[in-house]
Amino acid sequence: MEVNMLTQHCFLWALVAVTVTACGPERLVRVGAENSAECETDEDCDEGQVCVFGECVDIDSFMCGDGITPLINVLPMNVDFGDVPLGQSATSTVEVRNVGECLLTLANVGLEDGTSSGFGCSPCSFTSYPQRIAPERSFFVDVNYAPFAFGEAFGGLLLRTDDPTAGNDGLVRIDLHASYSGVPVLVVDPSEINFGYVGYDPVTGGETRTETVRISNQGTGNAVLTVQFIYLSPPGTDFSVPTDIGAISPANTIALPPYDPSNANTYIDVDVTFSPTRNAHHESNLTVNAYPGDDAAQALNVPARVLASSLGPPNIVVNPSEVHFRMPDNEPLNVGYMGFQQVSIANTGQSDLSVELGVDDASGDFAFSPPYVAPIAPGSSAIVSVFFNPSGPSDLAHPEDPITSIDAFLRVVSNDADQILTTVNLHGWAKGGLADDVLKVEMTFENDDNSWSGNDFRNVDLELESPLGLSCRKPDPVYTSNGNGEWVVVDYNDYCEDWTTTGVEGTVNWFPGGAYEEPERIVLYGLGQDLADGQVFQVRALYVEDCANIPSGLLANLMGIGTSALLAILGGEVGVPISVPPDQISDLITNNCWARESSLVTVKIFINGTEIAAPQVRLNSKGDSNVVARLKRNDGQFEVMP
Repeated sequence: MEVNMLTQHCFLWALVAVTVTACGPERLVRVGAENSAECETDEDCDEGQVCVFGECVDIDSFMCGDGITPLINVLPMNVDFGDVPLGQSATSTVEVRNVGECLLTLANVGLEDGTSSGFGCSPCSFTSYPQRIAPERSFFVDVNYAPFAFGEAFGGLLLRTDDPTAGNDGLVRIDLHASYSGVPVLVVDPSEINFGYVGYDPVTGGETRTETVRISNQGTGNAVLTVQFIYLSPPGTDFSVPTDIGAISPANTIALPPYDPSNANTYIDVDVTFSPTRNAHHESNLTVNAYPGDDAAQALNVPARVLASSLGPPNIVVNPSEVHFRMPDNEPLNVGYMGFQQVSIANTGQSDLSVELGVDDASGDFAFSPPYVAPIAPGSSAIVSVFFNPSGPSDLAHPEDPITSIDAFLRVVSNDADQILTTVNLHGWAKGGLADDVLKVEMTFENDDNSWSGNDFRNVDLELESPLGLSCRKPDPVYTSNGNGEWVVVDYNDYCEDWTTTGVEGTVNWFPGGAYEEPERIVLYGLGQDLADGQVFQVRALYVEDCANIPSGLLANLMGIGTSALLAILGGEVGVPISVPPDQISDLITNNCWARESSLVTVKIFINGTEIAAPQVRLNSKGDSNVVARLKRNDGQFEVMP
């Protein structure tokens, strides 16, 4: 200890000596030190100098001599980031300090081979080194971690120095550890409960009906979801839940691990019972309050709307019962062309009519819009558009003059107890033999739910751009205030119709290929041999929403509407009142999204019904807009450009 004190005493004097002065055993050799202006910190000095006792001294003055070596001290030697959520990152700073008596050289810094993905460090580039560290000075390295997948992550940060005591080849290793347990995803299924009509008679009393709602955690990894409340609001209605559900509280929470349908410990089934005590329309909310892990500060209320009526049953009327798709002159459609007809669904009963739509179609040539229809009030109706886009002749034996049609059924399932299933017969007539190319572009994208009714609201739109700057894509809503503090979609801006109306670049249509607008399709025909010859069309994918986790019930509640109304608006139904303008839906999703992800987009390109290409592109975040394919017209034919 006495020798060390003597050494430090001599070292401090040596820092300010103009010439080398021996003090006991020689511990420091100074070469040509020069003093400059006064300083308070190293930052006050020029590059290559340090501040010593108020004076700037060249760092070369502290070169090591015989028997004098640097000594490295690293803090911390272990970096543990703990659990880091997906989409976030954590940073920790490692201090490399020279506690020796002469210059310490840090030759390079980097991550050890085999370190888990997600770790990074800075500065770690080859050009940042070597770094020379004067005695009693420090150099700092930032280590960061951003998870790519759930689970634990391990690795090491390696420092190579000229401290002979540091280990093999002067290497110092800092242990790295982090983890990502995943993101819990609260799913309330169904997100809206409509009991429909449940009878009540003032003399004999009312019927009783029970529906079950399943609450689960369908997140990633092993992240736990903690449920602290499940309740009906407002209380005192004709709806009820079991007493054990009402007993859930902050002092009696239920932790839900990731969902396993075969394990009853991973979900909560809530029986909601409706027992009317009067003739009326009934409405309530089943609200679930939950938070991720043990972080109660992030608790959210996710409601499921509960509806019922004891006024009288609904009554469905669907018109027409049969639809034929032909050209206006009654000729068959050309292959690739698109025809559409409208079907009316009316409710002549006393309670809301709920319907679900589907198409039984072996050909894949029929589609309908909107994919969701909001509950139809008594005395009201909804219009459904049905599309026919033939990919081949309807009669293979007579392709240019068909005598048979392609047949399918529009399925309408309702809560009318007397007519649960209604079908509309669909007949599509199509002929081949057209010399002009028909272009069909079809897009699908990565979305866990493949619907808006769950939690994944990722959405990609397809667009076809013409050489003259025209565009065909999904129509934009036109809405107006109804004077009651609500907005109603009354029409749509149809970009494809604007393109077609010009008459200079053929006929083009956009339509959703089934429920949830997936796949989206654009069909272009009528260019003949001359229009757009030698010109290039572009197929573009636009990332409209990148939110992969927001409960639809939560979003509907933020808009002041039920889930069915929300889904109807997203699907394009006209006439549904909502409490915020439709163009604000995107902002609501952005501001309340729990997790965002990229999406892989696949675009299939068909010429006259034959697939010729299927390029893919990954969109990373909302607002991304990528050209997926370029198509050139040559002598009346399309070809995909490289």
